[in-house]
Amino acid sequence: ETQNAVAYVTFNFYNGAMNTEQCHNVLSRLRELRERNDIRVIALMGGEDFWSNGIHLNCIQASVDPARESWRNINAIDDIVQELITMTNKVTVAALRNNAGAGGAIMPLACDKVFAREGVVLNPHYLTMGLFGSEYWTYLLPKRVGDAKAKELTESCLPLLVTQAYKFGM
Repeated sequence: ETQNAVAYVTFNFYNGAMNTEQCHNVLSRLRELRERNDIRVIALMGGEDFWSNGIHLNCIQASVDPARESWRNINAIDDIVQELITMTNKVTVAALRNNAGAGGAIMPLACDKVFAREGVVLNPHYLTMGLFGSEYWTYLLPKRVGDAKAKELTESCLPLLVTQAYKFGM
């Protein structure tokens, strides 16, 4: 949806999980919007129930080749993050109306601005799922909060209110 040179991009995926094809669709939409001269701002709105919870573990597990699908899915979401990091001709905004976890809690950090509704909970970690993450978190998170806080957030595996995240620069 576009209004007054702002493109509002929603991605309302079940439980906030983004499978490979859904990531490709979001990436395609971002690339289309990057080329439009009538758009100055791209606002990522997430979904109705969750902003995003990163890759789709159920689709990966149900795949004939889970290792291959995992690789495809993580690369697909990383492509979105890279697109946001390198998009210099638009202002990008992450508008967190709802909770975000794993890669979905890291993806907003690739945007120029992050806004969040009070009460939103972030889970910016992966270890409880046996994963080490990606979505450029090793680049984006320390840049915002410093190395020590990034390590604490990703290893403590605790939820975080956006009011807390705001206080230390996330």
